[in-house]
Amino acid sequence: MTMKAYEITEIAGQWVAGKRVNHGDVIHLTDAQAKYELMRGLIRPAGAAASAASEASKERRSRRPR
Repeated sequence: MTMKAYEITEIAGQWVAGKRVNHGDVIHLTDAQAKYELMRGLIRPAGAAASAASEASKERRSRRPR
């Protein structure tokens, strides 16, 4: 299993993916473990991947028809 680093967002509570966390902490999860937490916005990819993912997300939102 490949583990990836994720940063805890400001909207997360004290528990994410069964782990006690604080805002800004970095946790390592598999894709399957991270899927639900990502959808809820409780985590985001950490480091350089976070910047790329954030920019891609912003671009997708700006292209959506309204």
